[in-house]
Amino acid sequence: MKNENDKKKNSSQKPIYVDRDIPKSKAYLSLNGTSAKMLLVFLGKRQMLHLGRGKKKEWICTNNGNIYFTYKEAKEKYNISHPAFSRAIEELVSKGFIDIARQGIGIAKIATLYSISDRWKKYGKKDFVEIKRQKQCSYRFNKYQK
Repeated sequence: MKNENDKKKNSSQKPIYVDRDIPKSKAYLSLNGTSAKMLLVFLGKRQMLHLGRGKKKEWICTNNGNIYFTYKEAKEKYNISHPAFSRAIEELVSKGFIDIARQGIGIAKIATLYSISDRWKKYGKKDFVEIKRQKQCSYRFNKYQK
């Protein structure tokens, strides 16, 4: 029988690093259930590196701006519908938890890239910068399109 420590660690066993202020922040407390669930998924997708020495050690996200989370993954792994996923992304962007680093194009199979933001720390204050998610333009392929 194998010991727990002998088991191979896979990606689902990695810890998720959550800022201690997130759960008590106005921005987090105002999230709907799907958005809160997705925030944890986004935080879990970060690749964290512990840098520094002594008391100056800090965690650095090495893949910020290169975080993938597709509609297909949301549906297959987390049972989140397309509309719910879209609304949750809009809410996470508008409340300052994530930013869109590169807008994807679904029809061209180009995934959107996300970055984790800390704009949420100023949510509800005068200096909060609200960013709205840009809507994708729809592509029409018919003979009447000009």
